[in-house]
Amino acid sequence: MVKVGRGILRQALGEEGYRAYMEERRAELEHWKTLSEDEHNAIHMEETFGLAPGDAYEIVDEQDYRDYMRAKRGQSPEKS
Repeated sequence: MVKVGRGILRQALGEEGYRAYMEERRAELEHWKTLSEDEHNAIHMEETFGLAPGDAYEIVDEQDYRDYMRAKRGQSPEKS
């Protein structure tokens, strides 16, 4: 399966493009290894939920979160 994926990438990017892509991924992996667990968690939070950790701390309770998500979608928040 991995060999097939490599073949597809090589075909799509060309040999030089594939090498450049792999070099970038290796550099990214090396950088990832230097990050702390907190930094890993912050990155995962942002990628998964679209929230930076600083934004998450501003969401105080569930109603605030629902209002936050509605506002993000352009809807009006519920009236309490």
